[in-house]
Formats: sequence, structure tokens, C-alpha cells
Amino acid sequence: MRELASPESPLAVPLGRYALVVLRIAGDAPTLAAPSLAATLKPQLRRAFASRGMRIPIYSFLPDRLVFLVEREDPAADAGEALVRFFRDSGAWIRTRRLPTWSPDVDVRPVSEAEFAPAVRRVLEMARIRGLANDPYDYPYVGSVGHEIWTLLGDPKPDGFGFLRESGTLGR
Repeated sequence: MRELASPESPLAVPLGRYALVVLRIAGDAPTLAAPSLAATLKPQLRRAFASRGMRIPIYSFLPDRLVFLVEREDPAADAGEALVRFFRDSGAWIRTRRLPTWSPDVDVRPVSEAEFAPAVRRVLEMARIRGLANDPYDYPYVGSVGHEIWTLLGDPKPDGFGFLRESGTLGR
């Protein structure tokens, strides 16, 4: 677990090509799985990482946390800088709504090539495991920036996938 003591603090993310990131909400008030909040945070997540040569193969807004995988397309991409930017910008927006903001404890774990598909599946399945959806593809707050999740897993394309779906590929 790494701590972001302030939005300006550097974060050395142990990242090869992939990393799993967990941001938790501080306090006891679960707030992330709400349409307006998730819809606002998704473009902030995309901007913070895509502008630095990274994609988000999968993300899931759960009531008390945001879980996502980072994929570096550019080997020189600074995932730590992107994470600090997202943490700072999204935290500022959340605070203006007087909602509980991010906990300073951030969990960042490297994911190997061999662990990539299982990690995507784990993030996809989190809502089902927590009893938030019977079918993980029905959970409205899961998506991708730069990928179609079902193709990463070899699953058939689900009908009406996701609340945050845009035309074409999710997140583009």
C-alpha cells in the first residue's frame, strides 16, 4: 500500500506494462457507484492516463472504491504522475460536492503479462462477488478506456453492456 500524503507527493509506481490500482473512499459513506459521480470521474480517469500514453483496460466504480488496471503503451509513460493527477483533480471535484474523498492509502500492484487476463476478470467480477450484480456485464459502473473488455477475455459481446458505454469502443 502506498500513501499519497498530498496531491503533489511523488508516487513511484512499480509498473512494468500493467498495474492494478485501488483507490478507496475515506470514511464510511459509500458514494462511488452513483451515476453522476461515476460519469464525472470517468473522463477525469481517461484524461489523467490517456494523455500520458496509458490505457485503462478495465475499471469498476464500486460503492467504496475505484479499482482499475493501467496499461502503459509508452514505456516512458509515468503512471505515478498520472495517478497523482487523477487523485488530485478528482479529489478536488469530489470535495466541492461535500462528499467523502479518497483515502490517502493507494494500493498499486504490478501485474505480469500472464496475470493480465485473470486480473481483468477479477475486476469485472468484483460487483458480482460483492452482490451488486448477478452478471458482471450487467453492472452499470464497469467499463474500459481503449479496449473492449469482452475481447480481452474472449467472451462474446454482451447486449447493452455498461452504464458508461459510448458509441463504438467503451471509453473512446
